[in-house]
Amino acid sequence: MCLGMNDDGTFGGCASLNPKQVNRVEALQELCPDARCDTKRIGITQPNGNADFIILARVHYRNDRVVKTPKGKAFIRRADQKHKLTAERYESYR
Repeated sequence: MCLGMNDDGTFGGCASLNPKQVNRVEALQELCPDARCDTKRIGITQPNGNADFIILARVHYRNDRVVKTPKGKAFIRRADQKHKLTAERYESYR
């Protein structure tokens, strides 16, 4: 995932986020402890010359388990949408 990228592919950056918002993004692991996530800040220069940054996040695929949120929910991603797994579908992935 790329945070700070606009829908048209241009970079909007993350400098406008407050520190709490940036920390929450960079702490993805806490949102889903079973997932394996890496984040990285990349410096960019806006068209107006201002320094900014984007955040790249990679969530690694876990082939050894279905990853659930702390609330016990599991999701599957299809393109740019997420769908909650039904109990039947969850069991088929186990």
